[in-house]
Amino acid sequence: MAASLVELGDASGFPVLVEGLTDGELQNRYKCFEALRDATGNEFGYEHDAAPALRRAAVARWSDWLEGLSASAL
Repeated sequence: MAASLVELGDASGFPVLVEGLTDGELQNRYKCFEALRDATGNEFGYEHDAAPALRRAAVARWSDWLEGLSASAL
């Protein structure tokens, strides 16, 4: 559902997708990443099947991006 919101231009889906990058299921992480990448053109070094430490660092970059997006909406 979050991916559908983003596809329709509703940025309220982005936080759910960024959170989904930490999901325990590989397939869920991939789907969230794919939706984020498709909507933004960004990757921030994220790989859904990378080691947990590498994923955490990339998720932090996605979180920083999300904070910037939220700040610019003010």
